[in-house]
Amino acid sequence: AMPELAAAGREVATGLATFRRLVAEVPRRPDGALLVTLNAVPLLDLFGALCGGGFLLQQAAIARTQLADLLATRGVAGDAPAAARRTAIAENAQASFLHNKIQAAVHFGLRTVPTAVAQAVAVESGDRAAMEAIF
Repeated sequence: AMPELAAAGREVATGLATFRRLVAEVPRRPDGALLVTLNAVPLLDLFGALCGGGFLLQQAAIARTQLADLLATRGVAGDAPAAARRTAIAENAQASFLHNKIQAAVHFGLRTVPTAVAQAVAVESGDRAAMEAIF
């Protein structure tokens, strides 16, 4: 289990389910071609955020294992107090790099992915306001 990655993983999984639903359902709607065209950028943003989030989480899982191994060789067990872990990480460049990879994945998964998923609201609702404007 990787509790520090769980929340970010849930966000990516939720976003992936949303993206799959959109890709499956929107083109079948009577106005599907128009909705896909109007929302191409948000759909691509969502796809990019999900790819990025997924890749970062994969890298973070690997980094977590490598960090645990590195800390163990320095006598810092996984159940060591947080202060001891932070000190050991701060004193070793490779440990800092691995720790920061994990933090980057968490940050991206909790900040960027939900924002991209939020754009799906307009697609799902069938928003056509841009086409309904009167000039």
